[in-house]
Amino acid sequence: MSRSFKGLLAAVASTFVCAAASAQIIAIPLVTWKYQQPWTKPWHSFASVVQSCQGNPVTFAPVAADDWICTASGPIVRVSWWGTSPQPAQTPNRQFLIRIFNDVQCRPSALVYSACVLATNQQVGYDCRDRRVYRFNANLPTGAAGFSQVAGTHYWLMIAEVDGTAGALQSPTLGAVDFEWSAHRNIKNCPALQRTPSGVFIQPLLDQCDNIEEDLSFVLYRSAIIVHVPTPLPTALTTLPRPNYIAEFRNMQGELVDTQCFSPDDDGSASLHPELAPGQYTVGIRGGSFRPSFFDIFIELPPIAGGSPDYFIDLGNVAVGRGDVDGDGDTDFADLTNVLSNWHP
Repeated sequence: MSRSFKGLLAAVASTFVCAAASAQIIAIPLVTWKYQQPWTKPWHSFASVVQSCQGNPVTFAPVAADDWICTASGPIVRVSWWGTSPQPAQTPNRQFLIRIFNDVQCRPSALVYSACVLATNQQVGYDCRDRRVYRFNANLPTGAAGFSQVAGTHYWLMIAEVDGTAGALQSPTLGAVDFEWSAHRNIKNCPALQRTPSGVFIQPLLDQCDNIEEDLSFVLYRSAIIVHVPTPLPTALTTLPRPNYIAEFRNMQGELVDTQCFSPDDDGSASLHPELAPGQYTVGIRGGSFRPSFFDIFIELPPIAGGSPDYFIDLGNVAVGRGDVDGDGDTDFADLTNVLSNWHP
């Protein structure tokens, strides 16, 4: 058997998930709202870069921002957004500055929140200029270091690549634009904008593909259930399709009440956002058609106004028995035989 074929079989076997159950019951709040305006395919993107986590401007690029109007008070613990890189064949950078401002006459005014975050990502498509589009995800701090919005308030969200100067978290290409924020249509509330290094506002933003006005893409989450699954394929096989997983939510009567398919980001992390009534549930995380990992959670009503709850729940790692195809707790010749007997071209 050739070495390459052995490697392929090992990679196939390693994609199957089987794990022991977790008996811990984790309380999370009821998810009642989120704000979203995702990327609208295939539209383009707009540069947004700062020099550091202090928000200092760079000379070669503007920063971009878009607005939302809050409908319910509470913390925002996770942000998703979409973007591209003008640098060819580049892995997107991971450090971003997220800032939130109040609104005055459809412009950002007073700064109310600022945090530097490490974003995970995965490619989700191509835009109208044939650039790879990535969806980024980042957790915001919780508790006193977090941000809690106030119902009825008009806010602006700024997301910018941190160009940096040195170290492991520096931008892939110093002194150049490595991130452009992807577009959303149609415009909600005020038109999105860019602010140039000289302080000039560009508003509205016009797509470079068809010259039509558009907003920017982002999702704000009130709560998040985070899971971690090992990256299942070796580096040499990254051209194979990204594995998909299924999260099943069942009530105490065993009835299926919600199902979400997900594909982990490049670091193996993923977030789940079920809309469930208060109560206790079992979450089963399945990979392929083998035994799931189980987690018990309790959905509770949001606490009284003025509290500082932690709305971010990390379930931890989904245990993986690499190559344990038959789920008997070990990896042996029987697992390889199972793969070979069910192999199809």
